[in-house]
Amino acid sequence: MLAATLLSVALAALIVVGGKALAAAVGAAGLALILASARFRLVFIVFVGMAVFQSSAEVSTAKTGYVIGAMLAICVAAAESIRHRDARAEPAFNVVFLCSVLLLGVLSAPTAVGVMSGTDLTSAVRDALPYVLLAASPVLALDAARGFDQRALRGIFATVGALAGIGFAINWLNRRGLATIGVAHLLLSSFILCGAAVSYAVSRVVDGSERGRLPWLILACAVPGFIFVTGTRAGLLLLVIPMVMFLIASRLTILQRVVYGVVGFAAAIAVIAVVALTLVSVFGVDRARLDERLSSIPGFRSTALATASLDERAAERRDAIQVWKQHPVVGAGAGVQFRWVSPTGVNRSAFTIDSLLSFPAKFGVIGVIALLAWLAAVGRLTMKRRRAGAQIAGDALIVFAVFAALYGYLASPLEEKGLAFALIFMFALLLVESGWRRRPSTVE
Repeated sequence: MLAATLLSVALAALIVVGGKALAAAVGAAGLALILASARFRLVFIVFVGMAVFQSSAEVSTAKTGYVIGAMLAICVAAAESIRHRDARAEPAFNVVFLCSVLLLGVLSAPTAVGVMSGTDLTSAVRDALPYVLLAASPVLALDAARGFDQRALRGIFATVGALAGIGFAINWLNRRGLATIGVAHLLLSSFILCGAAVSYAVSRVVDGSERGRLPWLILACAVPGFIFVTGTRAGLLLLVIPMVMFLIASRLTILQRVVYGVVGFAAAIAVIAVVALTLVSVFGVDRARLDERLSSIPGFRSTALATASLDERAAERRDAIQVWKQHPVVGAGAGVQFRWVSPTGVNRSAFTIDSLLSFPAKFGVIGVIALLAWLAAVGRLTMKRRRAGAQIAGDALIVFAVFAALYGYLASPLEEKGLAFALIFMFALLLVESGWRRRPSTVE
């Protein structure tokens, strides 16, 4: 595990600093380890992914190499899952596996047709990657559960959650001019990944043992602090997590759920505020500009900024509907360009928009049906493993689903690579916490 982690970190560092020749040599060794080790496949998919996709504005050799490595990792993980048929968690996972294959096929077909019809290949690959990782996340999770024990998975997930919060803060503090930091980007900026880490951390605090609660409590407060220090209004959605968690926590009585929910919510706000204020000093944030952003939250919908933001999202939705109408059954495929006019009169185009309607526009009614079937299979597996003993991971997944659904009103979580990273960990923990019998990978 240590060797795999060090090699992935070295590869990510070389990619960031641009040591192409040395990175190629390490990359060759990395490909060999992808074939051999379930541990390395997880570390590569997540940590190298967070490093190379710190900025999605340009195409690079590093990103191309990552895509090749990720596709290889998915194929090897699927092959290992098929080879170890007796290692399947239960028949419910077989249904998830089949739905993942179906979803991958439904996503690939219109994309291939779109490329043959003129869609830019690079745009199609870049756009399709988050969806491919999402569809493959249960397979990668089973592979990770085969390679890591419960304690290691929790530690890596906590590390990823903390890094996601730091990366989000650095990215958005720079973009909004709230602070001057030496680097414009450090790691993948993923709000949905932050939400997943907080969901699992809160679940550990509510349902976990007394001994292990403190580190998770720190994580549950620190990550929202990184979000709020950037003035991100969507960070308010993170406050929904503890409320929902207390409502579904089976270890508590109804009265305890209500009391703990109110007290926990108030305490969470207080602690997060302290963390955010501390980070304001650490990062040297412009307090006046931050206060201006945060003070607009109560009347956000009536502000000029909100009007422009909501109008732009409405324009994006209208174009997505038009694209879907042109290809209602199978969609236009990944990489299709959405075109709209911003509130300031500027013509814009992109293959990602802040709307869940981008999914039916790209993959049509068939894609939506395949996605719903996949979600239903995943939900069934979650509930069965939760009843089998994975209370913490099961509750975290339920709360995270609520959080992601609410976030879908503001953006499209399906287009975030962080969603797949989060689900890999949460599905893997769902398996190992419920007592799934771990089998060693080919090479540890």
